[in-house]
Amino acid sequence: MIVKKNYNSKNCTIVIPVYNRPNYLKRILNYYNSSSINFDIVIADSSNKEFIQQDEEIVKSFEKLKIIYKKYSDDFNTYYYKKKADSLKYAETKYCLFCAVDDFITPEAINKSIEFLDKHSDYSCVHGDYISFRFDKKTQKFYWKNIYTYYKSIDSSKPEERLNDQFTNYIQTIYSVHRTNQLKMIFQENIKYSDDARFGEILPSLLDVIHGKMKRLNAFYCAREKIFDSDAKTCSTIMNFIKKGTYEAKYKKFRECLSEHLSRHSNLNLQNSRRVIDENWKFYMKQLKRNHHPIIYKFEKYFDYKIIKEFYRMSFRRNDYKSWTASNPPLEYFNDFNKIKNIVLLTSLE
Repeated sequence: MIVKKNYNSKNCTIVIPVYNRPNYLKRILNYYNSSSINFDIVIADSSNKEFIQQDEEIVKSFEKLKIIYKKYSDDFNTYYYKKKADSLKYAETKYCLFCAVDDFITPEAINKSIEFLDKHSDYSCVHGDYISFRFDKKTQKFYWKNIYTYYKSIDSSKPEERLNDQFTNYIQTIYSVHRTNQLKMIFQENIKYSDDARFGEILPSLLDVIHGKMKRLNAFYCAREKIFDSDAKTCSTIMNFIKKGTYEAKYKKFRECLSEHLSRHSNLNLQNSRRVIDENWKFYMKQLKRNHHPIIYKFEKYFDYKIIKEFYRMSFRRNDYKSWTASNPPLEYFNDFNKIKNIVLLTSLE
């Protein structure tokens, strides 16, 4: 493990999980290096041997950044959230967040999130506005669009109402700014009560709103790269679990975790907490089945879901392009947007 300590951190740690993507690791570190941040950075690297050496050299080249570099075995790729839970052990600051290696979370928004949490002890996590971007090598243009525009703050004083809001209009909170102790606790619960990346993503986002309110700031928080070919290679879905006969056992553990936390943080007993979880989950599943595209659903019984999904996305990719723009962003996005754009363009030329 490489540990660099050059100066005091501003009370926040950015954890970046990495797997076989040295170019992306270099890109995100270039961004934070150019931003003159004073946050700690933890690199949680479970790459194959041929990439590990590249990653180590990349980390060593960023002498101005305070980086804790942790290598993990391939076993940690079997369950991605196990690596995330372990990497939090190296966060010693008051606040913490995860940043995917192909994303950019802006330092200005992180600072605003920290300031908000400092003043509001009843909030568990904070994030802001998101964009998606892609670089077209043929046209040499940087395209972007606003995403997650339906995200809103969840600020009821009652945990069961916040949970209902989250189920009704699901918002992933994994990449939000958290108090470190809470994030560590949530991810320990996550690996205790889930063993797949589907429930493993949903569970922390629900535990967040049980333990506190969620704030969406009016600030440019995150830019996420749209990598079309990777979307179809993601984890198994809840529909897959139903087909394989593993769904009931997975849901039972998931419900127990949520109901135990809800009963401790509300006026509901354990039985009523389970009822709240069940009712909300039924609604969530209805929405999920409604959004499960009929073309995919029709052929899923004959072919592997990931293959169908990849074929579908590749076939209908052109329609998605219509919603992208190469124009300048709103004025309040401009500085961070241009910095991200320049880093992406520079990396594409290397």
